[in-house]
Amino acid sequence: MVSLIAACGGGLEATDDHLLDADDPMGMEDGVVRPIGSFSRSGQSAGDLIRLTIMTDRNYHAETLVYCVKAPCYPVRDDGTYRWTKGGSTRYIRLYGPAGEKLHRYAYRLQGDELYLRDTDQDGDWFVMTRESSGWCRESAQCARQNLPQPRCPGEWTCTMDDTCEYQCETQNACELGGGSCVPVVPGACQGGIIGDASEYSCGGLLGVMCCLPAPKAPECQNAFTAREGWYDPATGDLLCLANCAGSEARCGNAGTRSEGWYTDAGAGCGGAALIAWDNCAGSMGS
Repeated sequence: MVSLIAACGGGLEATDDHLLDADDPMGMEDGVVRPIGSFSRSGQSAGDLIRLTIMTDRNYHAETLVYCVKAPCYPVRDDGTYRWTKGGSTRYIRLYGPAGEKLHRYAYRLQGDELYLRDTDQDGDWFVMTRESSGWCRESAQCARQNLPQPRCPGEWTCTMDDTCEYQCETQNACELGGGSCVPVVPGACQGGIIGDASEYSCGGLLGVMCCLPAPKAPECQNAFTAREGWYDPATGDLLCLANCAGSEARCGNAGTRSEGWYTDAGAGCGGAALIAWDNCAGSMGS
């Protein structure tokens, strides 16, 4: 069968759907933009495809109108895989069910945000769907697979209660959540603090900055000569260990080694030793 579609700028373009179609893999070299994303239209009758979401991982989601006897009537939802094919100059998208069964073959043409489709298995007419600004989703990971426009801020995609994608910018980055601040990567910018590991204390992808964390404070001996005498974290008040520590002070020892931590006089540390706790404490010396 030869079908006609209005071409861009007027005129008609013929398509022959009897030609054998072969795989049409995606590649930058062919200059063809595939219709990745969510497209929808207002359906009129049972069997009308009203939404098609095409994701970069070769999965799709489709919604089709059903014959409605008594409202509310919800569309039939199909999920499966797809592949691009080409026969002559016509490009197709083939849809497969969860078990790999063939469902539909649509000829397609993308013009800006309008996707023209025709079900070649049904000798159907061409119809047009419009790209949705917010893609469809069942889980947030599907939003990242639709080439949706993303705000220029660190954050993540979420899937809302009405199955649409929404991008939420982070109000605080990992550095700020850890109690630090992002400072320029210049000498002296983190004076009195310690530089946090970028993989753990990210500044949200900003360039030329690093995370400056408050220098850890030395444990303090509190509650001397009582049953609660021991070493405490001065920032939180948490007990590190009970110890006979009255009159002793903590100091950072073995800086830059695997044994770096807080030490005190022999016998006054935790467990009757000199060690109080392991810590990256070298940055606190002299502060």
